[in-house]
Amino acid sequence: MKRIKTVALSGIGGYGMIYGTAFLEECEKRGLEFTGCIDPYAEKCSYINQLRDKNIPIYESMEDFYKEQEADLMCIATPIHLHESQTLYALQHGSHVLCEKPLCATMDEAHRMLDAQNGSSLQVAIGYQYSFNPGIQAIKADIMKGRYGQPLLFKDITLGPRDNIYYQRGWAGRIKSGENYVYDSVANNACAHYLHNLFYLAGKTMNTSALPTSHETELYRANKIENFDTITTRIQTDCGIPLYFAASHAIDRLQQPYFELEFENAVIKCNMVTRKVEIFADDECYQESLAPDPKEREKIWAVIETINSGKPVACGIETAMSHTRFINMIQSEVEIRNFEEGRILKKQKQNPSSVITYVDGLYDRLQTCFEKAVLLSESEG
Repeated sequence: MKRIKTVALSGIGGYGMIYGTAFLEECEKRGLEFTGCIDPYAEKCSYINQLRDKNIPIYESMEDFYKEQEADLMCIATPIHLHESQTLYALQHGSHVLCEKPLCATMDEAHRMLDAQNGSSLQVAIGYQYSFNPGIQAIKADIMKGRYGQPLLFKDITLGPRDNIYYQRGWAGRIKSGENYVYDSVANNACAHYLHNLFYLAGKTMNTSALPTSHETELYRANKIENFDTITTRIQTDCGIPLYFAASHAIDRLQQPYFELEFENAVIKCNMVTRKVEIFADDECYQESLAPDPKEREKIWAVIETINSGKPVACGIETAMSHTRFINMIQSEVEIRNFEEGRILKKQKQNPSSVITYVDGLYDRLQTCFEKAVLLSESEG
């Protein structure tokens, strides 16, 4: 297995800032060489002067990069519809890949990515950071050992407002970007981590996720977008563990990502921002915590360490496929409903150009939906 000594980054703006600043601050002390960045809009990058100060070359395309440089690990933090093509190109040029979530847009793309990886001696990791978190891995190991008894229901709620500026990116909230599917939505972008985490925790081994087999799903939108901004869903999986997920951008306040795992002998509750874990078992409450992930960069070093050890990464293509499979199922099978116009309100933030579109009462209704694991249409309001 090719060891990682050199790294590069495709997509330096947006979430790519996590990778770029991590490399600038830590590569040297970790014995890594940052060989270059790829971004056709690099001038918009908030830390471009730091890249220039350190003489990190910047290229407009992967083709330009690989003409002059090489990288043992290519990190990809570009829009969803570019994940497949850039992963394939990096593999063809001898790089391991750490691609940001989600895996890609379609299952056809996912299978091409898997075939390309399997035809090489390289690994592809997908940046669902909680799959690499030692605390999540410890919980999963205990589930697999049967420590809490039979799993009954795994559920998650994540409510995060998004303003009009968020949706001004060309592909945001879109089903397609040009000729390419993107399926950008609350469930396939900002909250994808938390939906994937349910599939991952329900997986039968440490490197697999449970597969969705059927679902009852409702999709809604309040924002003037092509795709949905609100979802409630019940999912059946191949391992027999039912999942429940509720998420929305069409609310006026934040509900930090939170999951509950119900077993015959215990309940595990976890706030994924504060990292606080509560385990209720034997009439007692045990408090633990997930490992900290400063600036969400620990997954980078975890992937590098794992690849260098010759072991398979915790979240590879097949592990991430469950989430992509589910997204493809709902996008092809479920009609998106519009919230009633009379219930849609606007809220201006401190920035006068930033306006949140939200649905009156939706925040409280989704809290009730989560508690009862019901769809939005099954709740009152």
